[in-house]
Amino acid sequence: TATRGGSNADAQEKAAQSLTFSVPGGFYSGEFELSLTAPEGAKIYYTTDGTTPTSESQLYEGQFKISNVSGNNYVYAASEGVGYATEYRPSSIDQGTVVKAMMVDSSGRQSEIFSQSYYVGLESKGEYQDIPVISISPDPGDLFNYFSGIYVLGRTYEDAIAGGATKTEAANYRNDWLKDAHVEYYEPNKNKSYEGEAKIETIKDFSVTSAQKSLRLSNLNTEGWNGSSLFTYLRNNKTVLTLQTGRRDNNYQIREYLIHDLLKNTSVGVADLMPCHLFLEGEYWGIYMLRSDYDADYLARHYGV
Repeated sequence: TATRGGSNADAQEKAAQSLTFSVPGGFYSGEFELSLTAPEGAKIYYTTDGTTPTSESQLYEGQFKISNVSGNNYVYAASEGVGYATEYRPSSIDQGTVVKAMMVDSSGRQSEIFSQSYYVGLESKGEYQDIPVISISPDPGDLFNYFSGIYVLGRTYEDAIAGGATKTEAANYRNDWLKDAHVEYYEPNKNKSYEGEAKIETIKDFSVTSAQKSLRLSNLNTEGWNGSSLFTYLRNNKTVLTLQTGRRDNNYQIREYLIHDLLKNTSVGVADLMPCHLFLEGEYWGIYMLRSDYDADYLARHYGV
């Protein structure tokens, strides 16, 4: 029980009923030691690369260090087959550490997967000031695997070529595949205001052939928003979120936002847009736009009806 403003002297320790992290995911100025806790008798297995842990993963035997891992050792942003409209590859990128853990009790029963993302040394960088951040962590294979990844050309594309297609619109990322993902949202001041599980898929707009693809998150839970600014941009009964690239404005990605900004104090109705930084599997993925729908909520906010 919280004892804010009072003494903790009378606090009683109780066994954790689930796996817990000693430090919540977020933005931190310096490195720190992370501890994982589970009920007595349970074993904890974890990963630090975003992959889904199993009983074959690293066995937790004590706290481990979370530090700044940004640099040129990125993995997923350099994946082959993410798009054929551009061949740009960054020389180095900002990165965080995605820790995923699960526990196995004394009867051999496995728990659900618990996930937290840590970004060290990025909080004070100028480009992150006053702009929200979304961190999305599926299993990397669900994005970049040749057979099943939704972010690559993959087997679907090569099967089409092998079948005689000379120009094909077939690709893994054009399939209507949904994957599980953990989502964390940080306000412009980098306080986390939402965390939960969702389904992720690519949006088949103009950007789908680029390395930076528009994404849709669905099945978000509708509880625990704590006044999150993300709530404004949900649609379809507040369970769907669109993360839009610049679409045909791929170079500068500001055209729609510029129009929105110029018209926001006029009587002309324009969609609510908010730029955000996206981290995918802990790797920086660039600027995206949160976009609201022209729905009943929009009309209520803008016109009071």
